Amino acid sequence: MSQQISQRTKARVRQQALRAMCCGPDGKLHKNARVVMAHLRDFCGADGRPPQIMIRPEGKGAIDPMALAMADGRRQVFDLLARMLAVTLEDRHNLEDL
Repeated sequence: MSQQISQRTKARVRQQALRAMCCGPDGKLHKNARVVMAHLRDFCGADGRPPQIMIRPEGKGAIDPMALAMADGRRQVFDLLARMLAVTLEDRHNLEDL
C-alpha cells in the first residue's frame, strides 16, 4: 500500500527546499538570492510602484485583459516566493539588483 502525502506536508517540504537553496544558516537570503529576488520584484511588478494600466495595441483606450492577467500572475508568483522565503515588506524594498 502506498501512503498519500498531505498537501500541507508537500508545501512544507517545498518551502524548506526553497529556503535551503536561498538562505544561509542565519535564515537570511544569500547575496545571490537577494539579487534574483530584486530582479523578480521589479519584473513581477512588486516594486511598490502603482500598477500600469494595460492598453490594447490597437488603441481606442481599451484595457487589455490578457496583459492584466499576465501581470497579476507574475505578481502572485513573486508574492508566493516572498512568503515561502519569509521576506518582509521592508526586505523587499531593500533588495538591490545589479
